[in-house]
Amino acid sequence: MRFKTRTLRAIRASKWPFNKRESYDEIRTTGADKLCLAIMIGGALILSTIVFVTLWKPSIVQEVSAHEEAPEQMYIDTVQEDSFNFIVRYEKLHTVAYWDVKRWSIGCGTLSYAGETISIEEAKQRCRKRIDSKRRQYDLYKYDDNVEIALLSFEHNLGRMPHAYKWYIDNGHLNGLWNLMKKYANVCKYVEGERVCKQLRGLLNRRIDEKMVLVSGYKEAMEVINNR
Repeated sequence: MRFKTRTLRAIRASKWPFNKRESYDEIRTTGADKLCLAIMIGGALILSTIVFVTLWKPSIVQEVSAHEEAPEQMYIDTVQEDSFNFIVRYEKLHTVAYWDVKRWSIGCGTLSYAGETISIEEAKQRCRKRIDSKRRQYDLYKYDDNVEIALLSFEHNLGRMPHAYKWYIDNGHLNGLWNLMKKYANVCKYVEGERVCKQLRGLLNRRIDEKMVLVSGYKEAMEVINNR
């Protein structure tokens, strides 16, 4: 018994860390500090997230709303649409291919082949694509809208632009441009070796309408044309 008692006393009096009350308290204190620190950091992150969402949510909602409303505010190319409406007055919209002087055409005069059939919507789409193609080809975007519309109608009818049209536009001679365009109201052919030209009333009326667009503007010209 004396040996056991002495041994226990020796162990209790020794400096073995796990037998010291202070060491246990130290370990517990360190663990509690780490836990508190983790809780504080987590709380700070949650609080900052809440503040960020609260402050930025209105701007995010506004941005999303702006994107949702974009289709209603979509830019409409009035030159393309006005040119289309003007051309269709004379060309009509054909859903079945027809022979057009030297080739098969369809829609409002776009290239086709014998026997082709399309819908009205397809005819409109092809016509608008052709208008955009010619605007790029002749770089018409730099001109006044009314000049564009008149020239697009002329080119669609004849398949080419009037000779030296750029010079007339650049120098402000719109009447001179129309006089040049007016010459294309004639249909010419050779009879017994001689060139004979005949003015077609339908082509002349179209040239006159194109002049009104050139000089007076598309809206004013359409008011006159629609009231005829």
